[in-house]
Formats: sequence, structure tokens, C-alpha cells
Amino acid sequence: MTTRNRTRADVPATRIVYYPDPTITDPHTALARHTIADLEARRREDAVLYARWVQRQAIIAERDRRTRRILIWTFAGIGTTVLAGLGIAGWLAYRAIATTAANATAADTAGGGSWLLGLALGAIVLAGAVYGGHKCITIIEHRH
Repeated sequence: MTTRNRTRADVPATRIVYYPDPTITDPHTALARHTIADLEARRREDAVLYARWVQRQAIIAERDRRTRRILIWTFAGIGTTVLAGLGIAGWLAYRAIATTAANATAADTAGGGSWLLGLALGAIVLAGAVYGGHKCITIIEHRH
């Protein structure tokens, strides 16, 4: 296997030539000679622009903190309400099944089977929530 040595002495270094673009009218991007006064003026202008940017970033950060705090408390309240509702619904379902089972007698076969029906219905609902509660989202990335 042969390799080429690009740093040989007989190969001249690549020469980079910059051509000014006549369509560029921005004095900051055009190739030009700047005096010390021009550089100092530009540095002062950049310092003012940077100070404005820092102030804007502080305002944006404060607004983000405030928004995050509001959203956290809102969703915490909604989550607590949902959990309390699920707890109450579960308690009511338990009490309905327990009351039906307690009232059922051996002679009353329709009442004795109704709590089993309620239990089966609850198992079906729970299985549906477990199976349908999560969705797999396939992400396809095309890299060229």
C-alpha cells in the first residue's frame, strides 16, 4: 500500500486568493483597511449591542421562569384532580361490587352473578387501558 505525502518539498503550498465581492455593501464584511479609530468605534458599537443582547436574554430568562412556574403549578393541580377523580371512581366501583356481592344470596343466582359480571367488565376496561394506554411512535430518519 502506497501513501502520498502531501507535505513534500517539491509540491508548492496551496495559495488562497480572496476576491472582494462587489455586491456586498456591508462595510463590516467587505475587505477594507480600518484605522484605529474605526476599530474603536466598531468595538464600542459591538459593546452596546452586546449589552442590549444581555438585557434581552435576562428578560427572556425571567419570562421563561415565570411561564415554567405557572405551567408546573397548573399541571400539578390538574394531575391532582385527575388522581382524586380516579380514586373516587375506583372507590365507588369497589363499593358497588362489594354491596352487590354482600346482597347476593345463594338462592338469588342473578344477583350472585352480577358482581362477577361487574368484575369481568372492570377487568376488560383495565385491560383496554393497559393495552391502549401506550402508543409506539416509530420515527423514521432519512439521512443522506
